[in-house]
Amino acid sequence: MRLPNGLIGFAALAVLTLYALLVALETEGWATPYLTLFNLAGKWVVVAVLAVLTLLALVSVWKGSQVRTAPARPSPPAPVAAVPVAAVTPAPPARKSGVMPVVSPERIARALRGQPENGSKANRMAGAEAGAKPASPAKPAKPPQKMLPFRGKDSVSVRLVPQVPITFGDGGAGWLAGAARLPPGMPWPVIDGEALQLLAQIDCTQLPPGLWGGLGPRQGWLAVFLGPRSYRPHVVHFHEAGTLQRTPAMPSGSYILGSGAVPAFPRWPVDLIAVPAGQEAPRREGANHGMKRLFAQSWDVTESRFLPFDWPSAQRMMELAATSPAVQETGALKKLQNLKAAADTMAASVPFSGVVMDLILAEMRAVAWPNPVSTHPAGEGGQSAGLPFTSHDPAAPGWQRDYVLYLQERAKHAYADNPDSLPEEFLADCEELWKEQAADGVAGMGHVPWARLRDFDESEDITLLELPSSTLMNWRFGDGKNLLLTMKASQLANGKFGAVDVQVI
Repeated sequence: MRLPNGLIGFAALAVLTLYALLVALETEGWATPYLTLFNLAGKWVVVAVLAVLTLLALVSVWKGSQVRTAPARPSPPAPVAAVPVAAVTPAPPARKSGVMPVVSPERIARALRGQPENGSKANRMAGAEAGAKPASPAKPAKPPQKMLPFRGKDSVSVRLVPQVPITFGDGGAGWLAGAARLPPGMPWPVIDGEALQLLAQIDCTQLPPGLWGGLGPRQGWLAVFLGPRSYRPHVVHFHEAGTLQRTPAMPSGSYILGSGAVPAFPRWPVDLIAVPAGQEAPRREGANHGMKRLFAQSWDVTESRFLPFDWPSAQRMMELAATSPAVQETGALKKLQNLKAAADTMAASVPFSGVVMDLILAEMRAVAWPNPVSTHPAGEGGQSAGLPFTSHDPAAPGWQRDYVLYLQERAKHAYADNPDSLPEEFLADCEELWKEQAADGVAGMGHVPWARLRDFDESEDITLLELPSSTLMNWRFGDGKNLLLTMKASQLANGKFGAVDVQVI
């Protein structure tokens, strides 16, 4: 508040006057100068003079406080032509080019948390760049006790559908397992000495806007890892993806590996399919039975659909055949061991050749083995039929079954790395089987968990990723259930992935 002109002087004069009066009238011993003046002019004359001075000071102060600049008299208004309403509407303040604010997921997250628009340093800096006067830091509003419901009519979930046939190489919307493209310089994640396995890497630019109610990143990459024995999760969001790094070898005693025919998961590309809320998802319930049907039939590993396609698959075939318990009954153990040694020697010196494999398989097929429980007709003399050592009999499965399981897993890895690496006739049969397996291996993001959870609150929790046990991927969770990774929506809004919950449901 501004003090009136002369008020300080008036106050000093009033105090002095009061003091002089008190001294003159009550404490004469303290004021010798005033007593002298009183003796010359008289006490009441001095009092009168001081009273007049006080009155003049009061009048001066009052007049000074009343002085104001008189407003100018307005001139008569001039005639105004009719102007369209749009022309007189105040124009918005101009913005600098290239600084138009963007409604980002972080901005939406702040709105959901009830925080003011200018509550962060980033927003204040953005406003300063746009030419606006920086607002003073405001204390964030206290977040509500519960997140506002974000599962509106525009919310969607996402299905990760393995591609069969595979249509892209290193690009695309993302992939399951096998290898990761981490930022340059970032080491492979390890927790307490345990190298983690990649579950999925997703291109966030491919995620639909309505996923997770608009929360979460829409730029960069999201990589989800899991400890193969500890089941400890690790989720990373980053913007720059480096070169492809293979997932470390699966340790012994892994709790997420399936058949174990190949101790690794293939890197399998996926299509991201948005599923509007309330619509049926492209996902089939129940395990496929393709391999069960195959093992219920009679076939021979020398058929084209079971032939080795590289030296590792050929060497594994020789190893299983030479170590089969049934070979002890044939008397051909030495022969099979020699064939395996020949395959090992050629694998180290010459490229794989189908012609060479035909010669090896012809030698194996010439070995017969008696099968007392075989359903094949008996031979001469009523003896059980001698089947080729390469034949699979559903009534007495042998090494052929283990070989086909390995061959399938080996083929998936080769196919996922290069879809053109497999022989066409062999690939045609594989793809028919893999399509069925892919339908049972569809993963999901942003949906209500497929198995209802009592502690899942749709207004506070989100499904980051749900993976079913999959024959295609060769991963198995629990006794064939689903792996579910969830987190709080508030943490997703803040970009905090350090508190992800893992359950097998």
